[in-house]
Amino acid sequence: MQTFAIRPYEDRDECAVVELVRELQEHEGAFYDRMLPSSEIGSWYVLRALRDARGSGGEFLVAELEGRVIGYATVLVGQSSREML
Repeated sequence: MQTFAIRPYEDRDECAVVELVRELQEHEGAFYDRMLPSSEIGSWYVLRALRDARGSGGEFLVAELEGRVIGYATVLVGQSSREML
């Protein structure tokens, strides 16, 4: 049986999260011309997501399946997408 968990981000997750963000950038880049090239995504992205989440009282989470990070979410509290622009 596969073990799936959602948990707070830990420093050891950085490389896996960066790879996931790069994959998402590649996919969304086909639809939106405002996306950064995936090669420009790095540790800075994770640090910014952590800062934004924790600064709002939220959390930066990862989804893990059998010890492998397979997803992430930035949870912001009390903010709208208009404030992020």
